[in-house]
Amino acid sequence: MRKEDYPFFSLEQLIDRLGEPDAKGIAEKDAQRIGDFFRAELAGVYMQLKADVFRTGYREDCGPVVRAYLKNIGFLITDVRKLLAGSLDDRLLSDICRGILMGLEALFTEVSEKFMSVGPEGGRQDGRSAGVPVKVLCNLSVDQIALLLKAADDIKLVSARSFSQVLQSVVPYLSTERMPDFSWKSARSSTYKMEAHDLDVAMDILESMLKKVRSYR
Repeated sequence: MRKEDYPFFSLEQLIDRLGEPDAKGIAEKDAQRIGDFFRAELAGVYMQLKADVFRTGYREDCGPVVRAYLKNIGFLITDVRKLLAGSLDDRLLSDICRGILMGLEALFTEVSEKFMSVGPEGGRQDGRSAGVPVKVLCNLSVDQIALLLKAADDIKLVSARSFSQVLQSVVPYLSTERMPDFSWKSARSSTYKMEAHDLDVAMDILESMLKKVRSYR
């Protein structure tokens, strides 16, 4: 496959290369070069998307073109999240993966908002139709997130058939510093035995939120 035919060709090659065993131990100068290369390729993908959309003349439905781009960006996001989860013991490689992930997620959001906001009949469309949730980074551990969600479920702050359904609905849209991806089952299992430290952190968070809410008066 040629890059001319597939705008994600070089990005896929880069991510595949970072997933190889010898990618660990990257030198500082190589990290800078990889970052520069990624940013240039990402900008190229965005320019190619605009060219492809422009070729429709904006008179036809450009949705299929945009959804194809979003789908491929989504595949790359998934691959990089897996890479990041497996590279936490290598600072430089982990930083590279985080930078790539942030760039891809920013592009996904930009394309979703700019090109999928209005359909051919003027109706709103959702970029998430590409099938990849845009995650929110939560500055807590998985155990602490699960603890707070369980408390919300127990006091009926949220309504669902079960606590498992709450987790299944929320977890796909969350990530943590150490866990770009985690399953709802792992979150649920962490609530079976709650650690004192996690309880303390959760209470501190709730107290901070309470103070903030009071400040809105």
